[in-house]
Amino acid sequence: MIKKSKKLLIPIIFSFLLIGCNNTNSDNNDVNPNPPIGGDIGDEEDNPIENELTTLNDFFTYQDLDETMTYGGFTPSSGDIDILLVPVEFSDLSNFSDSELKMIDETFNNESPSYFESVSSYYYEASYGKLNLNFVMTDVYESSLTSSQFKRYEVNGNGTPILLDDMYNSLTIDGQRINYYEYDKDIDGYVDGVWMIYNNANKEEVFVNSDYWAYTSYLGGEKDYNNPTFNTFANCSKYFLYQGNSSGYDAHTLIHETGHMLGLEDYYSYDVTYSASGGLMMMDLNIGDNDSFSKFSLGWVNPYLYNKQTKVTLKPFASTGECLIIPSGNSFYNNPFGEYLILEYYTPTNLNYFDSTSKYIDRPCLYSESGLIIYHIDARLVEVRNNRASFIHSDNIDFSKTYSFNDYIYTAYSNTHSYSEISSTNNLIEIVSATNINMYNSGFSNNDSLFKLNDSFDSTSFTSFFRNDLFNDGSKVNINFTITSLDESGITLEFN
Repeated sequence: MIKKSKKLLIPIIFSFLLIGCNNTNSDNNDVNPNPPIGGDIGDEEDNPIENELTTLNDFFTYQDLDETMTYGGFTPSSGDIDILLVPVEFSDLSNFSDSELKMIDETFNNESPSYFESVSSYYYEASYGKLNLNFVMTDVYESSLTSSQFKRYEVNGNGTPILLDDMYNSLTIDGQRINYYEYDKDIDGYVDGVWMIYNNANKEEVFVNSDYWAYTSYLGGEKDYNNPTFNTFANCSKYFLYQGNSSGYDAHTLIHETGHMLGLEDYYSYDVTYSASGGLMMMDLNIGDNDSFSKFSLGWVNPYLYNKQTKVTLKPFASTGECLIIPSGNSFYNNPFGEYLILEYYTPTNLNYFDSTSKYIDRPCLYSESGLIIYHIDARLVEVRNNRASFIHSDNIDFSKTYSFNDYIYTAYSNTHSYSEISSTNNLIEIVSATNINMYNSGFSNNDSLFKLNDSFDSTSFTSFFRNDLFNDGSKVNINFTITSLDESGITLEFN
């Protein structure tokens, strides 16, 4: 669940609750007036050679944007990053046992987990080795608050800030005070991240009263480059570690929340029951691998850029990160924050295997077949000044500027329409289903949503997604291809 206003209230809360989303592309009047970088991508003479694809490099990501987005301080999405892992005990609840502390540590850090993945192993594989998270467990923090006091404060969002403020000067590792400078790898004046696990496992309190809920938020306090302060944090009841596995060690929710720490949004909706994304991804239903847009926006993949090729072959996305961008005519800027289609060859392998072969709690299974996934992305950015949002060209962003509470940059659209900076039915990410059924409030996607061997995609026929064959920015989609081969090594698209 995201508790967020258009002004990005502090603390902004990203949570584990999974609901729905939206998916109608009817707002073709909100055209970005800025032309695309690099001229006319549709000029066939520029690159007529089959499979001679341009690879996108040196683009900015959420990590680069975070200073412009009011709160700042996202957990770095690359490198060897240490995150503080804090077991929190309330005095009126049972203390953690030694076996529980071991379980918490292994759920975050185990390189060869017995159930699904640990948080660390998941992100190492999802990032293709670019992000190595190490969760450093502190000594148990004994809160000065009782659980009842914490819950009363937390109703207004003050419980976790009070905890973090109290523990800052008393937190230890093996009895030694922590040098927070060592936990600020990107040197932004903030500790790179704090994860708190509470000694509460009461299912009713968690799911009925939403106490000790799983969410991510940001304190937005003053930076200190010599003694970095707390900002980005995630927290939850230990109950979540037992959701899919009665022995504990279930990292699904922890992985989802860590995605928020890196900058990713929820792709489900708080407005409706189902989601434009189709649900079957980590940042929606907490299952499987991260999608191609998420990995692009975190800098983990370098997509190919389609430019009138006649044939394109993609290797499995889960193992290689290969994906293809078909840009809009007016609003693609050679970075993740524009409008485009992104295509990936999905296979039920690697991080997809576990959740495609076994059902995770009440979620549907991941796709159990291989096929092409098409996502329509509208991640155009707006600059907000005094509550008025206007599109901003990426060349015009001043990354050195200090933004304020009422002055910031953010994506224009959300899969929760009421959260969008510009009123619209556009979505941040939606799956273009092979069934031509818009997933907005229609159900979760399934194997039939994938494009398979001999299937064709003609954008003029997919009227559930493209009115008059137009992108949201008003430019033509005009794409037609057939899948001519599909096997474990790759998928081939022949364009007409």
